[in-house]
Amino acid sequence: MQKKAIYQHLKLASSSISRGIEASLFRGMMFMGGRMMGEQMMRHHPPLPFLRPRAKEILEDLVKEGDVLAIILADNQGHILPIFRDNKLQTPLKQILQGPFQEAEFKILSFNQHYLAVFSQQTRIPVSSFFPEQTHDFSAPPPKNYLLLVLDATHHLVLYQKFQKTLFMQIGFLILLAIFLITITTAYLRRQEKSERLASLETFHSKLLDNLPDGLLTIDQKGIINAANPALSKILDSPLKEIIGQPLARFFDPEFPSQQWKELELGTKKLEILKVPLSGEELFLLRDRTEIKKMEEELIQNQNLATIGRFATGMAHEIRNPLNALKGFAQFFAQKFAQEEPAKTYAKTMVQEADRLNRVITDLLTFAKPQKIEKRVFSLKPFLEEILRLLQFDLQNKNLNFKLDLKVETIKADQDSLKQALINLLLNSIQASKPEGIIEIAAERVREQICLKIKDYGQGMTKEELKEAFTPFFTTKEQGTGLGLAIVQQIITRHEGQIKINSLPGKGTEVIIYLPYE
Repeated sequence: MQKKAIYQHLKLASSSISRGIEASLFRGMMFMGGRMMGEQMMRHHPPLPFLRPRAKEILEDLVKEGDVLAIILADNQGHILPIFRDNKLQTPLKQILQGPFQEAEFKILSFNQHYLAVFSQQTRIPVSSFFPEQTHDFSAPPPKNYLLLVLDATHHLVLYQKFQKTLFMQIGFLILLAIFLITITTAYLRRQEKSERLASLETFHSKLLDNLPDGLLTIDQKGIINAANPALSKILDSPLKEIIGQPLARFFDPEFPSQQWKELELGTKKLEILKVPLSGEELFLLRDRTEIKKMEEELIQNQNLATIGRFATGMAHEIRNPLNALKGFAQFFAQKFAQEEPAKTYAKTMVQEADRLNRVITDLLTFAKPQKIEKRVFSLKPFLEEILRLLQFDLQNKNLNFKLDLKVETIKADQDSLKQALINLLLNSIQASKPEGIIEIAAERVREQICLKIKDYGQGMTKEELKEAFTPFFTTKEQGTGLGLAIVQQIITRHEGQIKINSLPGKGTEVIIYLPYE
């Protein structure tokens, strides 16, 4: 399923990029030959000597960087215009270039420890127009033109292979463990009378359990833990002497169906638990799946970021240029009709909405392509006071007060990105707080981490809102983009830190940030 999802994602991305390339080439042809000539080219495909250099220039710009490695224009009459980032790519693509070409065809090729995603689709671009040196028969039916796109799929498939390899290793280990335990049990029943061999078997069995990476425990009929291995101590973060003899319900609810894996969150850990009934006892196998789950989340996040990044990069320029023009006209009308209503109000609203849309584009670009983190040590108190000055107007609107409780003087972080994260969090607190309320900011050292807390006493969040708080584009605000907390989480993660939210409806919200102490 994971591999199928990756292929589907690559195919959709290839299709979107191909349409963008086709649109760019078509605009270029229109620009060079005029609209009427462009339409004539699309119908009759006349050979025009000035088109081929222009088309190559456009295509070469597109393959210079990013995931696009090659773009090929071809038709069923043998005309081929290939553009490669690296000419070595001609080797794996040799057979494909010989045709025949198919519409909406998608393949994955392996070459020099790299994976290439090849996508072809029929295009409106007349390829024969780029070959003026050849003879063209205009009485013949127009040829079919194709656009072939080659993407670098290595990163996506390597992540999948790592995930698959880890999964297979764990499954194989459990199978071997099950076989081994069955063998040991059988041997034990057959050799009860042989004390020396039994003692040796028990010693080996004990060593095996002591070195298992998964936790094992057994409980009696009253639910009391009577045996456990050392791995369980690490999983439950408790010494074995505090585990054995305790009710299992102290750690998690043991009431669930036998012979079925159950997923459980224990603090920050994500566990899988299997219950197996024994004679007068029950055995529980606990596996720590935190890293596997993290890999799955990173894979999904990388897929989302790749999609958002391509969309944001392609659309930001296209949207901002006309947006700036609209804003300029709106500002002109605001001045022109400064004494006239409702024209003045309409023009002012247009300017405000243009600014809001521009902020949405900025947030999208920030989330899709975050800036590089450059850490340095700086004083925390002046840093927070500068942020409060920036938010002074918002504070005065609600007559809010801030309470600072700083038990650390300095912090090492990227000052600009941390400022952006704290401003986003404080704006949320300001919007959620009631008039004449208070917002608390605290900082202290907790072991090897700096703990920053921002607390308000506003409307709070429901469990459903808390669960989706860091999900991109999730928002409960009428004017929100849903990217504020997602950007904050991204910034803290890039600092190798953690962020969590405690909130109750009507009681307020507390955001806790942990950053490495350096």
